[in-house]
Amino acid sequence: MRTRPEDYTVGWFCAIAIERVVAREMLDEEYARDKEPYIDTLRDYNSYTFGRIYNHNVVIASLPHGRYGVTSTAIVAAHMQSSFPALRTRLMVGIAGGAPSKKHDIRLGDIIVSSPTPGYGGVIQYDFGKTLQKSEFEITSHMAPPPDHLLAAMAHLEAKHKASGHQIAQVVTSMLEGNPHLLVDCSRPEPELDQLFRSDYNHTDQAKCNCQSTGNSDETYRLIISRSDRGDNPRIHYGLVASANQLMKDASIRDALIERYDVLCFEMEAAGLMNSFPSVIIRGVCDYSDSHKNDKWQGYAAAVAAAYAKELLRVVPAYESTRIMDEANPQMSNRFSIPFTLAGVPVTKKFIDRPVEMQCLRDALLPDNNRRKIFVLRGLGGIGKTQLAVEFMRSHHTKFSAVLWLDGSSVDSLKQSIVQHASRIPSNQILNLGSDIDTVVKDVLRWLSLPNNNKWLMIFDNVDREFADSDPLSYDIRTYIPSNDHGSTLITTRLARLHKLGESHAVEKVDYATAQGILTSWYRQKDDEADMKDLLEKLDGLPLAIAQAGAYLEESGISIKTYLGLYEEQKQEVAEALLKSDTLLDDYPNRSVWTTWNISYNAVLAKNDWLGKIVEHELFFIEAMGMLRSYSLVESAIQTQGYSMHAVVHRWVYFFHGVQQPDLGWLALKVIGFAVPMPMPIGGCEHVRLRQRLLPHINMCSAKILKGQKSLVWGETQSDRPESRINIQETEDLLAVMQILGLFFAHFGKTYAAEELYLRVLQGGEAFFEPNHVLILETTNYLGKLYSAQHRLDEAEKMLLRARHGFKAIGVESRITLDAICNLGRNYIRQGKFDEAEKLLEQVRQRQEEKFGPRDYSTLRTITALSYLYFQQHEHAKAEALARRVLQGCEQETEPEHILMLGAVDNLGNIYLADGRIDEAETMYQQAFLLKEEAFGPMHLATLDSLGCIGHVNMLQGKLDEAEAMILEALQGYKQVLGPEHVETNVQALNSMWRLGSLYSRTRPNEAKAMYSQALAGLPKVRGSSSDACVKLRLCLKALSIVNEHRNVDSGSNSRSEVHGTSGEAQTQEQEKKLQEQKLKQRIKDYFAS
Repeated sequence: MRTRPEDYTVGWFCAIAIERVVAREMLDEEYARDKEPYIDTLRDYNSYTFGRIYNHNVVIASLPHGRYGVTSTAIVAAHMQSSFPALRTRLMVGIAGGAPSKKHDIRLGDIIVSSPTPGYGGVIQYDFGKTLQKSEFEITSHMAPPPDHLLAAMAHLEAKHKASGHQIAQVVTSMLEGNPHLLVDCSRPEPELDQLFRSDYNHTDQAKCNCQSTGNSDETYRLIISRSDRGDNPRIHYGLVASANQLMKDASIRDALIERYDVLCFEMEAAGLMNSFPSVIIRGVCDYSDSHKNDKWQGYAAAVAAAYAKELLRVVPAYESTRIMDEANPQMSNRFSIPFTLAGVPVTKKFIDRPVEMQCLRDALLPDNNRRKIFVLRGLGGIGKTQLAVEFMRSHHTKFSAVLWLDGSSVDSLKQSIVQHASRIPSNQILNLGSDIDTVVKDVLRWLSLPNNNKWLMIFDNVDREFADSDPLSYDIRTYIPSNDHGSTLITTRLARLHKLGESHAVEKVDYATAQGILTSWYRQKDDEADMKDLLEKLDGLPLAIAQAGAYLEESGISIKTYLGLYEEQKQEVAEALLKSDTLLDDYPNRSVWTTWNISYNAVLAKNDWLGKIVEHELFFIEAMGMLRSYSLVESAIQTQGYSMHAVVHRWVYFFHGVQQPDLGWLALKVIGFAVPMPMPIGGCEHVRLRQRLLPHINMCSAKILKGQKSLVWGETQSDRPESRINIQETEDLLAVMQILGLFFAHFGKTYAAEELYLRVLQGGEAFFEPNHVLILETTNYLGKLYSAQHRLDEAEKMLLRARHGFKAIGVESRITLDAICNLGRNYIRQGKFDEAEKLLEQVRQRQEEKFGPRDYSTLRTITALSYLYFQQHEHAKAEALARRVLQGCEQETEPEHILMLGAVDNLGNIYLADGRIDEAETMYQQAFLLKEEAFGPMHLATLDSLGCIGHVNMLQGKLDEAEAMILEALQGYKQVLGPEHVETNVQALNSMWRLGSLYSRTRPNEAKAMYSQALAGLPKVRGSSSDACVKLRLCLKALSIVNEHRNVDSGSNSRSEVHGTSGEAQTQEQEKKLQEQKLKQRIKDYFAS
């Protein structure tokens, strides 16, 4: 019977062919083709071997031929984890270079197993950090430890080996006896071939190294370190594995790392696994990580490592695999279970049962087969749809493996809800936790689509926005419902059209008995029955209005008769407000719910001056929330330590008070702006949480500003506002908040939204303040920096000069003043004004060192700019020295230095590439990519830039398939992040098109021409039509045209030769071909010269 992807719990990674050969031999059973699972080969390019070891289903993969290192390993692992979601045990098994020391008597054929040591998880990446400065080694890339269940199994196995010895040699012998063809490659070499040379004895030409031969001279033997005979049985060592993108061949560096970190071996793949796919690294020692070539031990080293891996799987607890593999077990879907929680769920104080609706939900959604179930609860806002959904979820959550409550009020709130649930999914089933929000959302939807994950309940609450391109907060709900034929989905909505998605039920107003139950659950005093009946008739069976009235009655202590009087008074006020409104809210013809809330709102406003104080101190905010809760205007969300407001209440507040009273809009803007931490966190969970928590609110506030609603902050002109209402300090605060929101957008790569906000700040500032007001100058600096990054260099220069002269005029020399001058210097570099740039940057550097010190963030940022300047001037030695100085200054892992480290690593990659040090450039670009992915997520512009650089290097290395995949991925990312309308004005996106054109020019000329043409359509808009880049690109397009013309001529010549040619003409044809090639080269040369 065919296995399924979710049956596999062990992933086994190999790097080279011999490692995979011995891995297959460790299988107790290798599955035949008809037992192999189906894999989506369009998404997963790996080639797998499937089988069983003990009771574990094992999938084996190796790296693509000729492609080694951290990045390749990470790609292979990502594909495997995506295809096999139940993987819990991951092993990287193969060979490595040993790290012998006085403490660790490591010999060839020994086994190294990664294990945590104080301060490290078991693997360190040693080719990044202070090793770049050729001084002391300081590792700055830390890896996660292996999973706990594997650490426990390792401890069990180590104790067992100490008590009774291991069976490694016997396992290898058994393998060889059954496979005689492996005797040559995998037998243990003679002991004489295990020789450890002194660290100061190096070979400059490793191809001619024969140090491990048995015929060494006496002189050579004097360079060998004498060691006692230890027998043939391999030893197992637990500790640190050192990983990098290049082989360790320098004994002096090897010994320095051993002394500093107590590492046991060196290899090239582990760092690509540990943080995203925590694994155990198992390595057989085949050489001593020095310059002495020794291939003779590779087969045996691979075999002993594989044998240890098999012994380890013997002691991995059986439940880790058998409970997942057992198809007959009806509880198989338990592995997809996640704990039930009410976090983020608007739970009511008391639910009054509505039997008809509850029975509809049970009939439609409870799991009774594996068919997909979609049910739509539709009706007026406040009619009780949400509380019906909440009660159904609370009553029946035990019947589902997972329950996901999602806020569907906007696309941002929906994504944020999905991401919050991602952290609750078992870690081995979710791949990209901590990545950007869109990647995590896709991964959760993938998880919901897994074949045996079929008993979940997903609730979309408040899906009330019509999907339209004109509304950036709307979305097509169908794209968030898994297409697989399983799972239960409940949608609450006011939109009647959504009933087409599945079964539906229109929620009606409640009857008198239910209405009375809702009122008395809030208002517990005895009152006149006739008055109660009169009130409930006026509230028209709307549960939210009834609950609001009950909350007011309980809090205020007034009678229902008095409340009815207030109701009649406020009803007239509501009617007058509606007549003045440009927008009719037609949910409630008699406006009972609006009137009810107006009574409560006026009562709240009468409670001292609390509203304006909520931004002054957290204590005032907490007190205000308590008061609003008492009137049922907000609900507390204990698990998220926040508050929620019913969508209809929010709509009412905005309609009656947000639109009518701009002061509330200003207050909302302040609250959100002051919630943005400065400086903003870089990388990690805090970075992701910040984006999730604030982005929906910031999007809403900025949308009001950017849609032209200037009344939210200031009048159309200064004269639009009575002089008595102008509050200069308030205006300055609000503009400062808008500036912060612009910085937020720029930080997260939303550059066009940031630009619009900066422009609005300038517009408002110039209406109220002097031209050299600090707020205006700061914003001018930020806008100039943004323009410069977008290569709008003339606009940037204008802004930055304005900032510089303005700061100089008011006599301010602060951190931001010097930062503005540094930004101007950076812009001069991009403009090719190198002399002006150097003069400015050196002046700034000197002042920053005097004021802040040589290792201050601002100083190092200017040094990074100088490094880039010298690179552009082809002074690579100077540029490299400065980049290393920046890295040295980034010793402390604080947030700003993290950004500087990225800039310095990028500079080093550029320098190495220009010097032809391709492999070193690749290492730098890979490090930059990994750091940026961790800091910003995979879909940030900076991360995509590094991905494109790696693709460019791979193209130069001849890795054309890998290069194409990476450049295409970067280009698609730009389109997603920027939007199709902005891709043609983004330099890096245009560079990706150019790179694809160069890649395709060799074999796919038509596609190359299309890419060149797309790049040339946009590049003049950014760089100018006469810029060097545009000239070069036109030359590339013309050269491609000449080559195509030559190919056509050559093709016609070949056709004629096939008809008329004879064997005697072969030499003449060859000479003619060479002549044509010479003519082609000359034509291209002449064209370029012209």
